[in-house]
Amino acid sequence: MNNRTLLVCITALFCVCAANAKAPQSRLKVLSLAFSGNSSFSDKQLQRTMVTRQSKLFFSQYFHQALFNHDLENVTLYYKENGFLDVHISDTSVAIDSAARKVSIRIAIVEGALYHVRSAGISGNSIYPDSTLLRLAAVGPGDIFRKNTIRDSLANITNLYTENGYLDARVEPVFSVDIGSHSVDVSIVIDEGAQFHLSQTIYKGLKRTKLSVVERELVLDREKPIAVSQLLRSQRQLYLTGLFQAVYIHPVPAASGDSSMKDILIELREEKAITLNMSAGYGTEEKARVRFEVTHDNIAGTARKIGCAAKLSVLQQEIEASFTDPWAFGIHLRTDVSAYVGFLEEPGYNLFRRGGKLVFGQALGDNLTLSLTTKYENADLSNIRVSAIPDTLTANVRSIMPAITYDTRDNLFNARSGVYLGWTNELAGAVFNGTNNFVRSIVSGKYFHSLRPPTVLATALEAGWIGSYGNSKEIPPNERLYTGGINSIRGFAYQSVGPIDNNGVPLGGMFKVVWNLVEIRQVIYKMVGMALFFDAGNVWANAGDFSFGSLRFSPGIGLRVNTPIGIVRSDFAINPVPQNTESWYNIGFNVGQAF
Repeated sequence: MNNRTLLVCITALFCVCAANAKAPQSRLKVLSLAFSGNSSFSDKQLQRTMVTRQSKLFFSQYFHQALFNHDLENVTLYYKENGFLDVHISDTSVAIDSAARKVSIRIAIVEGALYHVRSAGISGNSIYPDSTLLRLAAVGPGDIFRKNTIRDSLANITNLYTENGYLDARVEPVFSVDIGSHSVDVSIVIDEGAQFHLSQTIYKGLKRTKLSVVERELVLDREKPIAVSQLLRSQRQLYLTGLFQAVYIHPVPAASGDSSMKDILIELREEKAITLNMSAGYGTEEKARVRFEVTHDNIAGTARKIGCAAKLSVLQQEIEASFTDPWAFGIHLRTDVSAYVGFLEEPGYNLFRRGGKLVFGQALGDNLTLSLTTKYENADLSNIRVSAIPDTLTANVRSIMPAITYDTRDNLFNARSGVYLGWTNELAGAVFNGTNNFVRSIVSGKYFHSLRPPTVLATALEAGWIGSYGNSKEIPPNERLYTGGINSIRGFAYQSVGPIDNNGVPLGGMFKVVWNLVEIRQVIYKMVGMALFFDAGNVWANAGDFSFGSLRFSPGIGLRVNTPIGIVRSDFAINPVPQNTESWYNIGFNVGQAF
């Protein structure tokens, strides 16, 4: 598929989306939406509480009477939630222009007085003193009477009790409103209930999975009172095994009849053990591709996994067999073993490789992971198109790779918030033999922030270095660092940024920086979105050659379609300063976000 075809496809997709978005002629477009009488909150703040919105340049909004009536209730509720208990809407004006099929809306508000907390008290408590509970309540005399603050206070107090075995604790607010002084007396009434310990654990729904596999994931402490956080963490741990479609954990009365005890009922619905997956797609760099995979995710009920996957594309053909044990050697140490053989065609060479990897991974909490990988790979390079290197080359690598990652992203494939930090190192050769001795280190970071529900701000940075040592004087082409293309610096062709030979073939380098300075992702209509981005980076033959002045830049715009198989992405990026035979632009198409 050439660039012209891609442009035609993008244009057609935009036209389809526009046609689907076109509103029936009978609907009224909201021309304006304004408020009067509001001094405590701006028009913009109040509009955020409403479904009815004012139309913008490229986004039409339409009037629905039922939704508008509900919006008026939301505006009133917003004021009351923030201490304006006497607020009311004195008038609404809905002016309809029948000829233009447009409507102008004005809402008149009488805010009334702002109410404050006159007193705050606790009753019904015997386990914890008033002083402890009032600190958790975070509400006191003189504070604005905000109901969300009250709800947070109730949640904090409830959490204190349920984390210490008082599973039936009830915390309720009682308000006494004094209209004359515009104040509220707040009383938090507590029914503590009994403290419970764990009697026994009951399981339902287990068919294939061994009981020991479930028990090792639980974080219940029989020596201490039952804590709700332990139940939630146990539920999360069982979900993360990938063995269950549904997990429900909840306390029930003890079968023994002991009123100070609770049984924990764990209801499970298992996933299918054997899965067969097939996918097909198209990317600018790989062209047409297809992938087949068959896995058994629960061998003999032990949660061990075996699988075989085959990937076929115009440029790559590879088959891989794998085995995973999430609890190797009887401890929570994830172990992955894989063996692979494949062929890959790169711009500067063809690569035939076969080898295997052994990976040990250890999670330290919910977000931090340590891993150690050993790699044994034999590689034959042929048809090497770099003029300074022989036509064929053997590169047998024996290496060890320690890595650490920190990941708080809310979604691994289409993040809206969170941070990813990674540091991977590789030592090849030394006592591990092989034909090449080198050290590599790659540091990467990604940041995602949701500006508002349809808009995400993202940025990413990756820096890598590689160097030879000992008897090795050169790094083989397949181990060098490259950048450029649809997934890195998008205004350039694949691997084309950095050193090239006289024939324009990428040489790769010893140091690289890829900096996706900013990407703004915006939903424009249902499943369709767009992105504005600015990329920078380069590859240098040696780390000492790095300078900020030699960075290459690439701004661009892209289309995103959120499909059931993932984000389908097309990007148009500019190369502002083309060099040699470089194009001033690049168009790319792929599945998944760039980072």
